[in-house]
Amino acid sequence: RQMCIRDRSYTINLTNNFNFGKGWKGDIFAMYQYFKAESLGYQKPWGMVNLSIRKNFSNDRATLRLTANDILVTQKIAWSETIIGMLNEGSYRGDFTNVMLSFTWRFGGEQKINLRNTDENLKRVGS
Repeated sequence: RQMCIRDRSYTINLTNNFNFGKGWKGDIFAMYQYFKAESLGYQKPWGMVNLSIRKNFSNDRATLRLTANDILVTQKIAWSETIIGMLNEGSYRGDFTNVMLSFTWRFGGEQKINLRNTDENLKRVGS
């Protein structure tokens, strides 16, 4: 593939959240990147899809989350570059697919913010 100054590159991201009921929620993240021009060549198209599901407990102070990254095993990084007439092409498929289970606990209480425009607040900000 010959690189041209008119080459286009774009990235598409999709993020969506779902409510399954009874405190269960889910997320999906998908990304696709078309040819990306770089200084000496280009990066070939690649993409990925990540999923997660979570449940909140104890008045939303605790969260249990299960996440799976690159579930379709499509995150393969490939490139092509030409330096002084020599062509260098390669690809890398790392260990991007993984599953994680996490537990989060939020310490402390909620903070209430007073947004009323009182004279004291206006003096404090110099208005």
